[in-house]
Amino acid sequence: DGLESDLPEARPEIRITVDREKAALYELNTNTIGFTIRQAINGVEASKFRDGKEEYDIMVRLSDEYRDDMSTLGDLTIFHEGTQIPLSEVATWEVSDGLGGINHKDAERVITISADVRSGYQNNAVLLETQAVLEEYLNAMPNGYSYSYTGQQQEQEETFAFLGKAFIIAVFLIAFILVSQFNSIVKPLIILSSVIMSTAGVFYGLVTFQMAFGMMAFLGVISLAGVVVNNAIVLIDYVDILRSRDGYDMKEALIQAGKVRFRPVILTAITTTLGLVPLAIGFNFDFIELVAHPLEFITHFGDYVYMGGEQAAWWGPMAIAVIVGLIFATALTLILVPVLYYLFERGRIRLLAFMFEKTDEDLDAELSYQTQD
Repeated sequence: DGLESDLPEARPEIRITVDREKAALYELNTNTIGFTIRQAINGVEASKFRDGKEEYDIMVRLSDEYRDDMSTLGDLTIFHEGTQIPLSEVATWEVSDGLGGINHKDAERVITISADVRSGYQNNAVLLETQAVLEEYLNAMPNGYSYSYTGQQQEQEETFAFLGKAFIIAVFLIAFILVSQFNSIVKPLIILSSVIMSTAGVFYGLVTFQMAFGMMAFLGVISLAGVVVNNAIVLIDYVDILRSRDGYDMKEALIQAGKVRFRPVILTAITTTLGLVPLAIGFNFDFIELVAHPLEFITHFGDYVYMGGEQAAWWGPMAIAVIVGLIFATALTLILVPVLYYLFERGRIRLLAFMFEKTDEDLDAELSYQTQD
């Protein structure tokens, strides 16, 4: 919608092509020919007219009726060393569209084509569709031409780069805090693995609801990481409490922790997802207008409560990313995290048993006893 180009409109111009071989026979060059045509069309200063203190240039050129008639060029002659040579002998001419202006960026000629996205459509989705339509044409562009997507797309790429760095820094900070609190490297790896794997749910949700992975969806991934980390910490911390305080073995502690922490983990997911449903479906409630005109709420209900709009296209991908990602991550927390905990612990026990030449059962009993003490 609103497709525009910054290329100025073309203006008609006369293009004169000099036959250099014929011109050389008459000992003429392009400078002489061009200067003669310029004198005839634009004129040449022949003298000055002085009226008191004022001076006026006297320009000599063809009259208007001849300047506007292309056939006049056929009668134009070039005077060179006492010889008059018809212009038609050394040049040809035609009327064509000339450039109305030339835009440059970084010393390169550029043409910018822009458009607006209609209300209710997501910018990234429209861009992907546009790229698919133009792909064949752009790939067939001749040598010397190039293209790039700028504007909001360029700003989004810069934002993606910034958010990517911020996400990596946040993961490292979370890992540092977890290592310091759990005094272990394995348990933070288990927790962070659930965070990384939860992003698969985000992509499944965006594909299912046919939404592009844009800046808002990326923000959803970052905010999702905080919730997933909390649920995994709640589960693993309680497993450690059961093993150290109540003397549970590893399997019993994992099963009991899953039973006890099932409700808080599920409630966290449900409350978060339900809170984001209005954003996901584009539910709008104009509270300001309701306060200003409370009596019109019943008669004009549709003006205050409606679905869709620009807000839905903007916030929808983030809400879908968090909702579907959190549902997927909740299953990971209740299933994958206990499995990883068991595998890592068993691997650690077997490694220590191999190093100290003991059986897995003996070393597991010793470690459980030390933990209980």
